[in-house]
Amino acid sequence: MDSNHPFRQACQCLKRLNSLTVLGQRIRAARKAKGLTQESLALEAEIDRSYFGQIERGEQNATVITLARVARVIGCDVAAFCHGLPLPREHLRGR
Repeated sequence: MDSNHPFRQACQCLKRLNSLTVLGQRIRAARKAKGLTQESLALEAEIDRSYFGQIERGEQNATVITLARVARVIGCDVAAFCHGLPLPREHLRGR
């Protein structure tokens, strides 16, 4: 099957769906709903903008302190981002 085939692309997307990705999507949606840019939120939360971008893309595992800072700026609590996580049947890798 061609790597550009829509079915293969959908399967790849599902493979990447994990708690970090979902968390990042929720943070991005909340940020946009407040009309904030990544830069303005990162500045107010006192975190690096590129690090914040990585969190939104699910590439970084944010600390609780970072999540609390982001939640404070957005005006919610950390639980709003974490409800239902980890995802059912998600394999969580330990250190």
